[in-house]
Amino acid sequence: MSTGITASCPPPFIAEASITDGGGYIGGRWCKEIATISCCFPCPIADWRYSDDFTLEMVPWIGVFGIVLLVIALLSFAVLPTSTTSRHYLTTSPIIGFTFMAVAFVIPSSPNISECRNEITPNDWLSENYCALSGSLLIYGVWVVVISCFFRSLFLYIHLCWEIELGPKFRYACLSITFLGAAALLVLVLLLSGLSYHVGKLCQINFHRSKESLWGPLLAVTSLSLVLQLLIMAHCIFHVVQQQPPRSAVRSWIWRGHRQSAESGGLPPPGFSRTLTKAQALRRIVRILQMQWRAVVIAALIVFHAALMAHALLSAGDATTYSLDEVMPWVVCLLDAEGDKDQCLHIASRFGPGKELTMAAWTLLSLSGFWAFVCIMRISMAVAWVEYVKEKWQAWTCVSHRRSRSAQDRSGSNIAGPMAEEYNPLGSVAHASWQEDKKKLDVPQTMHISESYSASWPLRD
Repeated sequence: MSTGITASCPPPFIAEASITDGGGYIGGRWCKEIATISCCFPCPIADWRYSDDFTLEMVPWIGVFGIVLLVIALLSFAVLPTSTTSRHYLTTSPIIGFTFMAVAFVIPSSPNISECRNEITPNDWLSENYCALSGSLLIYGVWVVVISCFFRSLFLYIHLCWEIELGPKFRYACLSITFLGAAALLVLVLLLSGLSYHVGKLCQINFHRSKESLWGPLLAVTSLSLVLQLLIMAHCIFHVVQQQPPRSAVRSWIWRGHRQSAESGGLPPPGFSRTLTKAQALRRIVRILQMQWRAVVIAALIVFHAALMAHALLSAGDATTYSLDEVMPWVVCLLDAEGDKDQCLHIASRFGPGKELTMAAWTLLSLSGFWAFVCIMRISMAVAWVEYVKEKWQAWTCVSHRRSRSAQDRSGSNIAGPMAEEYNPLGSVAHASWQEDKKKLDVPQTMHISESYSASWPLRD
């Protein structure tokens, strides 16, 4: 609804007082007071920051691709034997978190999503269900991945470096803290910062207090996970370089590859000597790297993605981040260009991350499911799938062959019945009488054979 105040804000700007709708994310309005009147950029602000060729439409398709890969990984854990997949609750939990994230990236493909509540206000998680669903799934999935990876690093650190066996209590605590703790941290984000549309149809955390609610704790936990993984690797390599047999837990992990070191009995592996040649030490170091590269790469990728997203989103800020003096050159440029944003993009690039950084951040984050698939899947799992399909195909072929033979037998009996009746010289009545006489003759014979053996005969029944 327009009023006289609207005319006081020259196009393309809109007077804030002319908007009576109080819904949406009010803090997401880009308004500055000019000559005692609050004038606002039209929503969405990303349309004024970036050129028309900027788009994030490929992100949902990457999410679909990630879902397919993650479903394959989950099916592999569910169908294939543990000896092939090395399935563990600390490797399955991150896959579930990555799946939540992939689903969150697919939701923006819906045509019913509206980025803006009104002319100057973006929608938030309270004003639109799509925003609440996609943003919540994204934040929850991120925390499930981060917390479960942290517990995996902690599990290996305690088990290998301190030789402490962790039983069911640790497992239940890990799973409870992972999924319930992620939900609690999601509630913290919603209460302190909230979610809204900033760039495209991707609902993300608001700038307000986001350091306290998300980025600070997230970077702390991911960095600690990476440090623990590096300590585990350094601990194992240290024992090899010192030319001493490592303790039972490390020995079992390096030479046998089992998680339960108690089964080793404290005995050194066959052929082990207290002195190692350089070639032996190098081979064992390479073996350690082969067994730990997945965990280290996953931890490093999570830290990298968290840092990149934190930099991209925090650098965007909101209207309160920039003073009127900083924004005024952009305003004057748009007024002189009569609302042509292309002539002012060189000034708009000062406010928030560039389109290259924004596209890179969201694209890499949507590819997290792909990286998880690469780090988790093994060649042995592909071979196991081939054997599994062959086994099922052979079983299905045998069943199908038996069914076809049974159908042929039934078809032959149906054809032979009428033919026998048609050419029976005695007729149907005589044939039935003959069958009845045959039964009377067979019964006494059967009873006679059965009664000829004692009750103790093992094959009597």
